[in-house]
Amino acid sequence: MTDKRESDLMLIERYLDGDPDVDTVNEIARRMESDKHFKNLVERERELRLGIEYASLKNAYDELQELEASLPDYSLSERSNAKIYRYAGIAAIIALLIVSGIFLLKKEQQDPADLFAEYFEPASYDFSVRLRNGNSTEDIEVARGAQAYKNGDYTAAIVVFEKMIAESKSPMFLYYLANAQLAEGNFQGAEANLLKFIEISEDYRHEAHWYLSLAYLQQGQTEKAKEQLQHLDAERGDFSGKAAELLKKLE
Repeated sequence: MTDKRESDLMLIERYLDGDPDVDTVNEIARRMESDKHFKNLVERERELRLGIEYASLKNAYDELQELEASLPDYSLSERSNAKIYRYAGIAAIIALLIVSGIFLLKKEQQDPADLFAEYFEPASYDFSVRLRNGNSTEDIEVARGAQAYKNGDYTAAIVVFEKMIAESKSPMFLYYLANAQLAEGNFQGAEANLLKFIEISEDYRHEAHWYLSLAYLQQGQTEKAKEQLQHLDAERGDFSGKAAELLKKLE
């Protein structure tokens, strides 16, 4: 096994063990979005775990059945009490299987990081976005940031967009800054900027609510994510189909 593969498997193990470390979750989300091989590896490891858990539960159930079958017959006078113990044992087995089944169903539900990786795609940059003051030098810098964004160099794009927000107050830079932050794993920053954008701009409202739902989802704020998705579903706009689909996966 190569060092890289071993490192990937160790990262995935921590993630599947429920490692609450934000850096681990963010790294998994970024890798699953950009690396199909890594995404397949995560899904394979999750399925392997589910298989092991199911096999373990099945073996435990089979052993309990064998144990019950091996119990000696009771005399007539003992059967009344024996029935009570037998039914109590069966009830315990049923309870174990129900709880285990619920556990397995929960394990099979998609993790927020998986859903984010599945649904997040940075918005396409509208190259007509320019500064209001028409300063040619600054327009060149905006073009540089836009090109960096288009090329996937979100770190460079963020630097330019933050500067443009401070200097021009154009709300569209908030929208693209939030998208770049989502791509870079800064979900709290993206949330704050999307909320500002929704408050001050009427443009790209459906898109902003969609990306805000993903920011909430990745931060584990499922109910807030659902509120945004329900809003989009009710509006019957361009994102209503995606919103309804993602809502079903969050049920």
